[in-house]
Formats: sequence, C-alpha cells, structure tokens
Amino acid sequence: MNDSDKSTPTEVSGYWSQLRKSEWISSEDFPTADTVVVKTIQNVVKFPSVTWQHGRTENDVPALVLGESGHRLLHINSTIRRRLIADFGARIGDAIGQQVELYLEQNVRRPDGSRGPAVRVRRAAATKGGEA
Repeated sequence: MNDSDKSTPTEVSGYWSQLRKSEWISSEDFPTADTVVVKTIQNVVKFPSVTWQHGRTENDVPALVLGESGHRLLHINSTIRRRLIADFGARIGDAIGQQVELYLEQNVRRPDGSRGPAVRVRRAAATKGGEA
C-alpha cells in the first residue's frame, strides 16, 4: 500500500448500530430495551431474494419502507403482518402514510432456534393533537 492508498480515519461516537452497513432495521438499532421509535410507512415492497446474517437465504421477502428517507426496511414476518392487519385492516394501501411504533420484544425464538430480542410494530399512539 502506498501513501496515496491511505485514507484518514474519522472518529466515531454515538451508537454501535451506526457501524452496521445494512438498511434492514434490527434489534441493534435500539439503544435500550425500552426504546420506542416512531416511523411513517412509506411503502410496502417485496424482494425476490435476501441473504440474512449467517448466510441464510429467503425468497419473496416482504418489507415495510419506513421513514422520510425511505431507506429503512423492516422485514414483514407473520407476527408483524398479523399486527398490521389488526391495526390498519386487510388492505396494504390503508397503512401507507400511517405512523407506527417500533419496539423490542425480548426472548423471541429466531429461525435458527436461538432466542433473543425481535423488532415489533404497532400503530403509533395518538399525541395530544390527535396525530401520532
């Protein structure tokens, strides 16, 4: 490596989750177990194939596109899908533009059989002005 190949590192502060290169929301994105994050559902998309951590591949993966930037994705598993139906009804279009709260549920069984925190979603609580 010559001197022209070296770049100057920058100091990093904040949360460890900033160092992840994934646009998928995970439990690492929550600084504490009781953190609740409010996001707006921008869209619902389906990926033909996704390779998750440890090389597990899944086909036809549905996801919520969340936030104003539209770059944060939340995998719609069966638990999240059932909650979205309960909160917004059976039509996907009725959830677009709605605000949801993301939170962690502890001790959830993962696809590999291990247990740990999982991201969950629910309709955002109404604020004093009547909007979430």
